[in-house]
Amino acid sequence: MKPQIKDAFIITGATGSIGQEIALALARTKKPIILACRNQQKAEALKARIIDETSNKNIFFIPLLLEDKDSIANFAKRLAEDEISVYALVNNAGVMKRRYETNKDGQEMTFAVNYIGTLLFTFAVMPFIVKNGHIVFTTSVTRRLYMPSSIELNENRERFTQLGTYGRSKSALTHFAMSMANCYKDYRINCVDPGIVDSNMITMRRWYDPVADVIFRPFINSPRNGAIPALKAITLKSSGNIITRRLVRPIPYDMYDVAHNHLIASTRDLLLALGADI
Repeated sequence: MKPQIKDAFIITGATGSIGQEIALALARTKKPIILACRNQQKAEALKARIIDETSNKNIFFIPLLLEDKDSIANFAKRLAEDEISVYALVNNAGVMKRRYETNKDGQEMTFAVNYIGTLLFTFAVMPFIVKNGHIVFTTSVTRRLYMPSSIELNENRERFTQLGTYGRSKSALTHFAMSMANCYKDYRINCVDPGIVDSNMITMRRWYDPVADVIFRPFINSPRNGAIPALKAITLKSSGNIITRRLVRPIPYDMYDVAHNHLIASTRDLLLALGADI
């Protein structure tokens, strides 16, 4: 008989800098931890580290490629087969692609992972989340640079830029989280902003990286500090907030904003076309 996994924490991108800190902290609660990430070798190494440092042996790895809807479907199938219930889903994974590339459905990869895939995965996992369980979306300070009117779901090659596409994907995610928090009252849905964190994510792979490392990197957050907003989010009893290290504040939500509503409607249509159960 397979052991039942109850009230688990799912962490996407768990092998990344912030993801590891989130996983380690949550493992100390002794609840089951599911590492949802693409690299099995890194996941197994993290699993061994978590068990060693926390003595929590309820650490599991389920492979996940957010740009691949079949991988997302297989993850949900595994939750069903193993009768796993989820206390909190921490959507931590994200990418910032330097060059334009697409997934097998023709979606630009940064949007495919950070926005479309993250939402597909969230809706796939929602049936397994306990009532009043938590859904956490990781946004970015770059979201502030882009209003809904500037966002298109299909970033083409001409429109693509490394930082711009990333910022638009995070702005879109924040706006959709607003809508979800307003619609799905059985879940506690919040966004977290880890700030600028000392991780591979901020390595732009440009000529100025060494200069930025000397001038900029010493003043940014450590991965441990970057994990704090996500850990705070799963203690809140309210929805619709953006959480930073020091602040919890409601997400600005304008239900009458035409561009916002167009983004939400277009996203829902795309998710439905991709098979999401919304």
